[in-house]
Amino acid sequence: MLRIIKDRKTKYTSIGYSCTKELWDDKKSLPRRKHPLSKELTIVIEKKINDAKTSLLNLENEKDNFFTEELKGKILRTTKKTTLFQYLDLIVKELYDTDRVSYARSHKDLIRELRKFTKGKDLKFSDVSTYFLRGFEQDFKQRGFKGNTMGIYFRTLRAIYNKAVKDGYARKETSPFNDFSISHMKNKTQKRAIPKSDVRKLQALNFEAESSLFHSKNFFLFSYFCSGINFLDIAKLTTENFSVVGEKIFLNYTRSKTKENFVLQLTPAAIEIYTYYIANRYSDYLFPFLDSNSHKTAISIFNRLEKVKKAVNKDLKEMAKLAQINEKLTTYVARHTFATVMKRTGVSTSKISEMMGHQSEAITQAYLAEFENDELYEASLLL
Repeated sequence: MLRIIKDRKTKYTSIGYSCTKELWDDKKSLPRRKHPLSKELTIVIEKKINDAKTSLLNLENEKDNFFTEELKGKILRTTKKTTLFQYLDLIVKELYDTDRVSYARSHKDLIRELRKFTKGKDLKFSDVSTYFLRGFEQDFKQRGFKGNTMGIYFRTLRAIYNKAVKDGYARKETSPFNDFSISHMKNKTQKRAIPKSDVRKLQALNFEAESSLFHSKNFFLFSYFCSGINFLDIAKLTTENFSVVGEKIFLNYTRSKTKENFVLQLTPAAIEIYTYYIANRYSDYLFPFLDSNSHKTAISIFNRLEKVKKAVNKDLKEMAKLAQINEKLTTYVARHTFATVMKRTGVSTSKISEMMGHQSEAITQAYLAEFENDELYEASLLL
């Protein structure tokens, strides 16, 4: 035990090892030489004492007065016992319970890849060393994983380790990410945008009303004409997201990924699409991708939109052939095209930043948040 005395108050905390009385030297407070692990235990004890002294010095520098319990907690943080996979399972359950389905899936993907790498063997947090991370990365490379994909797994694992530190299951001082960088895994994503002339080709395509191609075309154009709203946010739009003020129609929504709120005025092209679905809607949702009567839980909505997104991308591929567009069309191309066309039209980057040109999407959103709706509306009319 390590004894802590402050203001004549004594606290004891275990260092995690034990020794029989006959093998212990009371005068030196160390194991006797005849102890089979004398050297190893002595090193552990001396390290614990040095760590405690360092932490005590830091506490004294931070504040003049502190309590014995605080001193005990700060100096000798004991880690709770759990395995990595047990902890991951708890996180996945919490994410599902709070309807954060997408994050839960990404954690389950990490569990799958970790089990492959460890051949099903469970791990303690102390097993996740820098050496382990290097081996995990090498395993990904041998299986042909790209840098961006690997980065997603490692950022998730790093976030889990940091959470484990806060929850008392791991120690910050021994984090393998102190000496392991993820930045080298990030590849520059290939830009995907089509010129304004190709957008006009898509507009000129005619499909039978209520057909799959008809809805996919309207989704792409609505995204393009509404500041590049992504698929998930468009699919979840309901009539409550829109407000009519005189002859103007405004869209107010919260982005699923960043939880940021956006308000924008619909352009005439977007109003045309909006008006059609308001007149022909069969549920609370604007687009017919979700049914409020059938898709009530976060998991059912997630699963449904995963299927719909694949179907829309398939339709966009077909539309590209019909319109003789060489670029591969996906739901994300509308978002990128909006930013690129705005920039090429002459709108300054101080108003609308090219979304895919920033190091992170947060920077782009920070630029967009600075401008009034009227300025964004005037700029979007150039589309």
